[in-house]
Amino acid sequence: MTASRRSFRALGAVGVALLLVATACTADIDTAAPSDQGACDPSIAAALSGWEAIGFSGTVAFLGGDRECIGAYGSADPASAEPMTVGTTFSIGSVTKSVTAAAIGRLVANGELAYDDRAGDVVPGLGGPAGEATIEQLLLYTAGLTGSHGRDHDPLARNDAIAALSGLDIAHPAGEDFLYSNAGYATLALVVDAVTGDYRRFVADEVLQGTGGFWAGEPAAPEPRAVGIDSAGDVGFDGDFDGPHWALDGAGGVAMTAPELAAWTQALFTTDLGGPGGAEALMARAYDQGDGTAEVPGWVRLDAAIFGEPLLGSTGGGSSVGHEVTVAWLPESERVFVIASNAPDVPAEQLLQALIGDLVAGRAPSAPEVGGAVPADVAEQVAGAWHLADSDSDSESEAVGLVEIVVGEDGLVVTAWDGRAIDAVLPIPDRAAARAHADLVLAVAGGSTEEGRRERELLEEAYGPIVAITETGTWFADIEYRTYLDVAFADGSNLAMWIALDDAGGVAAAEIQTPPPSIRYLLRDDGTFAPIDVASGAVDLHLRVDDTGLVFSNDGVEHRAEHVAG
Repeated sequence: MTASRRSFRALGAVGVALLLVATACTADIDTAAPSDQGACDPSIAAALSGWEAIGFSGTVAFLGGDRECIGAYGSADPASAEPMTVGTTFSIGSVTKSVTAAAIGRLVANGELAYDDRAGDVVPGLGGPAGEATIEQLLLYTAGLTGSHGRDHDPLARNDAIAALSGLDIAHPAGEDFLYSNAGYATLALVVDAVTGDYRRFVADEVLQGTGGFWAGEPAAPEPRAVGIDSAGDVGFDGDFDGPHWALDGAGGVAMTAPELAAWTQALFTTDLGGPGGAEALMARAYDQGDGTAEVPGWVRLDAAIFGEPLLGSTGGGSSVGHEVTVAWLPESERVFVIASNAPDVPAEQLLQALIGDLVAGRAPSAPEVGGAVPADVAEQVAGAWHLADSDSDSESEAVGLVEIVVGEDGLVVTAWDGRAIDAVLPIPDRAAARAHADLVLAVAGGSTEEGRRERELLEEAYGPIVAITETGTWFADIEYRTYLDVAFADGSNLAMWIALDDAGGVAAAEIQTPPPSIRYLLRDDGTFAPIDVASGAVDLHLRVDDTGLVFSNDGVEHRAEHVAG
């Protein structure tokens, strides 16, 4: 299952107005930084230091305007405590789609391709709905393609990728609706490959022009590289994979430093990097979502109404590398904001959501309002295992509501061991949506779709016949709902996993042999604890200690917890 994804719509918007700057300048991508730690406006540096104190590890590059910042925070390798530098390379994940889109734009600008060309007419052997889709439909995710053509870091040869893409289903007729698709951009990579003779070489030489490279395979992005930690706390994939890489090319796989990505973004929109008029023609194509956002090739476009300026954004992450990278481009003022992270406590997109309003307005951003050491007497009170004693949970599970709390230097790690505990201690912005997601996951995992049947067959090949699949809870993490499952096999063994679905019910991301979900709670000024989770900030979720024990409050519903003896 692939976990490569993009999400930027969570920033919200109402209506769209895009102004692009088209010039005759030749691309000149200047990525020089003043030093290993860069240089940062003092007000921004102060805010970022506050975020570093509660877990941000990564780099930033804010270019243009009065408040610029190139800075490094945290550790490039948590195991060795190697310091992060502005020259540390990150996998940019699904931000790669903006690079692939730029490659398409350049080929169109050069007269080698047209937006209404059918992919199957360009790529020999490509059939099915993928072959029938036009270049524009693939760019805008309106081709209707659903399903996965391969796992990110499994070898997949070019001909095998063509065969797999040719066999994909469609969720709707091409051109009639939107459905985010990694497979669509993999198809576009094949298009670039067919026209130029080598997708990777064309991207490296003509589109990236010396900025970065690929996380795995050649042309390789340079060292040093950030070691990623994924949401389960495991060390991420380090890129040591020779390929072939057609399961990931087009939709992911590019790697850069934050200053390189910022400079590349500026060059894309202010020079002829995409070919003469290429970026302007590319961004003129859009799918209006009707909610104030629009899809443009490789980006999400947001209206000026929410931040005072229109912007284009893209985020990559959620994959096994353990990195997240987010970029926002403001065409009116020619400013760019890039954040890269390699730790799950404060991921890049979440941090940008916290800062973006102030950054766009030119204000000094705020540091987080939580943090600090847990007092020793409170630490002694809260540590350990707890059962939820109340009966107010909306969970349909008969689980006892087991919560485990571990006290760290700067907060609590709260783990939910079953569905009732998930309902009480983790963010769930829309419980009806979570319930609908869980029901659909159970149907897919039970084999109700072709993709679900394929994934079930793969599990059975690895672990034996499945006898039961049980939901153990659904929560909101990394801008998506995740439904946790307990899979029971005929030999008596069990496997924990989670699945996240896309808008058409296809598998967007999944993880097997996963630990129970956990989240960090930090001390607030009022003495309560709350998670740092800007993405689901509408949920009023906190923990307090009183004379009778612990009380979790989740969107107004209180869940009292009793200490587990022993």
